[in-house]
Amino acid sequence: MSLPTLLIQVPSDNYSDSAVGISLVRSSIQLSQQTVESWNKVWGDVVNPSGALWAGLCNLGTTLAAMSIILLAIKMAADYQEKRFLWSELAASFIYPLVIALF
Repeated sequence: MSLPTLLIQVPSDNYSDSAVGISLVRSSIQLSQQTVESWNKVWGDVVNPSGALWAGLCNLGTTLAAMSIILLAIKMAADYQEKRFLWSELAASFIYPLVIALF
């Protein structure tokens, strides 16, 4: 009686298995190096001072800063009309932006 071929164990060739393993490791190293190079290129494009993305981020930061100052001015004008305006609060509201701008 013969057993089906699925149940029969065939001895493997250790040399070919190790060659496949070494080839797989080399391919993995090459893929890792290519991934690192790609990410370096992407980050180089992102933080390039003459790039469009960098300019867009700077414009966004400037716009947000201007909108924050306008909002602060509107709030202080409303407080001034309601006689709740305090110079100490004005000074306190400028401390954190000045610290951030200087450092």
